[in-house]
Amino acid sequence: MKSYINALNPKTTNLVTVGYNAGQAVRHTAFTKSWSYWAIGGRAHEDVAANLARFWWAAPNSAVVEDTWTWQNAAAGGAATATYGPTLWSTEGTLSPQASTCLSQEAASVSVVETFGGNSSCLPANRTAIGDAIAASGAWTSTIRAAGGDVPAATARGVKAPALPAGGGEAPAGRPLPGTGTGAGPDRTHLPAPDGHTAR
Repeated sequence: MKSYINALNPKTTNLVTVGYNAGQAVRHTAFTKSWSYWAIGGRAHEDVAANLARFWWAAPNSAVVEDTWTWQNAAAGGAATATYGPTLWSTEGTLSPQASTCLSQEAASVSVVETFGGNSSCLPANRTAIGDAIAASGAWTSTIRAAGGDVPAATARGVKAPALPAGGGEAPAGRPLPGTGTGAGPDRTHLPAPDGHTAR
């Protein structure tokens, strides 16, 4: 890690530590340059995941809720949905308070919450609690089972791309993604100021 971070430029690179071990590694490593960074932590895995979700995502359209005991399902869920929304940790039987609060805070934008691993990894009571967190009542939500990742045709929804102008021509310009910036280096407009952590 030391040689990798020493090769980076602190003026053009954002550094975020996630979890206790990452924070300790940055605090106790002698770098050649001074770094300001964001430290994301918490008392338990569920806290760290919720704090990272709040830090990284503004109005996500989806989220993943995974149980804290099956890392394989969480890895699959995180990889499959990493660009759409956060991955939150919970217990198998009931939705963790941290995940519930995070989902409730983002309920205006979250329209899909995914779980991986089937009924044994996300019990019906947990699915109901997820629905209650993102809607006025879980009764207003539905569960769609996608065995093997194949969404049933009757429930699959698509998005239609804008049509080309009459007579051909170029497609309309797309909207830039939030937080992509336009200048040199990373766009820091969506990030809070570094939280007072500095390492050298």
